[in-house]
Formats: sequence, C-alpha cells, structure tokens
Amino acid sequence: MKIIQTTLAALCCTVIFGCANQSSERIELVQRYDSLASQPESREYAPIALSDAEDAINNLKTSIKHEEDVDHYEHIAERRLDIVELKVNAAKSQKVIDKAEVNRKDILLSAREQEVRDAKLQAQSYRQRALSAESKAQSMQAKAEKLAEENEGLSTRITD
Repeated sequence: MKIIQTTLAALCCTVIFGCANQSSERIELVQRYDSLASQPESREYAPIALSDAEDAINNLKTSIKHEEDVDHYEHIAERRLDIVELKVNAAKSQKVIDKAEVNRKDILLSAREQEVRDAKLQAQSYRQRALSAESKAQSMQAKAEKLAEENEGLSTRITD
C-alpha cells in the first residue's frame, strides 16, 4: 500500500511540476516576445518576422484557452521568436561588416593618397637632379668650348 501511495505522490508531483514548468515556459515566451517587440532593432530589421511572432503568440494564447494543440503552438511561437532574434542579429552583423568595409576602403584610399604624395616627392627630387645634371652639363659644355678655343688658339700659335 505504501508503494502505491509513494508512486501516486510521485506521479502527482511530476504532473504538477510538468504543468508548472510548461506554464513558466509559456510565460517566458510571452516575455521574450514583449522584450523583442520593445526593441527598436526588431521593428527596424525584422518587422515581418516580429508580426509573425506576435501572431504565433496570439495563437498560443488562444490554444491555451481552448486547450488544443498547445505544444504545437508553443513550438511555433518559440521558432518565430528565434527567427526574429536571428534576423536582428544578422542585420546588426551586416551593419558591422558594412562599417568595416567602409573603414577598409578609407584605409586603402589613404594609402593610395600617400603613395601619390610619395610619387610626387620622388618626381620632384628627380626633376631637381635632372636640373642639376643639366646645369652641370651646360657648365661642362661651356668649359669644353672654352678649352676648345684655348686649344685652337694654342694650335694657331704653334703653327705660326
């Protein structure tokens, strides 16, 4: 007899705990929806998914009142809430990726601009060298002409 009483007590506790657990899970789903619905990101990034989640929560509430297919609607509501969270997270991640891409392009542009500045400085340096070389060449040309004149003058004297 004691075994039957203990078994019945355990069975009652399991049923009560199971019902309480299911009820708390359903309350958590509603709270989860309320939390998502209050976030601007949800409305911005996943408005359709949020609407679907709201419909699923309403269907769950209706099924609880009528005590029909509660587990089914609970599962659907949970999945719909998962979808909202995933879409919001995906959109946030995409924003981070887009911002990183903009930063990357800015860095590449800065690097290219620095390369242009370096190339201009190098070209200016080469121009200075070329001008200096041209000046030396003209100076050497003038010396060569002077020496040629002197040489011609000496040659004329020697032949006279």
